[in-house]
Amino acid sequence: MRFQRLTPDMYTCARTYTHVPDPLPAQDYPTFVGRNFYEILRAIDALQLTMYHKVATPANWKQGEDVLVLPSITDDQAKELFPKGYTTIKAYLRVTPPPDT
Repeated sequence: MRFQRLTPDMYTCARTYTHVPDPLPAQDYPTFVGRNFYEILRAIDALQLTMYHKVATPANWKQGEDVLVLPSITDDQAKELFPKGYTTIKAYLRVTPPPDT
């Protein structure tokens, strides 16, 4: 069986939606690109963590790994928000253990 495009400029696309309170863009993948279910779960974990805590997650972050303190948080606020402490790598880059959820 041979698959053909409907027109030369049309491709089939798979879309992944993440339903969270804030609207976020969907991830689009051409059908010839594989989708990694574990990456989708990792992204959901990161979205949930960053929605409720003032942190960011680095690329390839996995649940339980250290997270980044948002640059907009002052050092005084960070001391209050992150009782486990944090490590300052650069003025804009601070790392902390993940907050308890």
